[in-house]
Amino acid sequence: DPTRHIFLMCGTNDILQGRDSTYVYKTLVKAIELASTKGMVIIGLETQIDSDMDGLNLVVREVNEQLKAYAEARNIKVIDFYTTLFEADQIGQIVFAGEVHPNERGYRLMSQTALKVFLQIG
Repeated sequence: DPTRHIFLMCGTNDILQGRDSTYVYKTLVKAIELASTKGMVIIGLETQIDSDMDGLNLVVREVNEQLKAYAEARNIKVIDFYTTLFEADQIGQIVFAGEVHPNERGYRLMSQTALKVFLQIG
């Protein structure tokens, strides 16, 4: 059913467990390809890892860049949650309830970002 939209966002827990960007990307591509057999996929980019003491945000950014290139090559819509929460964090807003899970404000900002993309779908 091409009118069905499937939203995918996952991978930060794998990164927290020490998996590299290649592993996470390949796992996400498998999920995207499986989901695309059921409808139109929309990819949600990974959010940053709060208080990144281990340098894991580099892995998050690598995965996001790979996902953006994958999506662009296949004309798949992307919701950039990383930039949304990163920019809010940079101006001092508290947007995380844990290392990778947003708080109420974070989710509200994410929903506004997602709505902009959803409204483009028609």
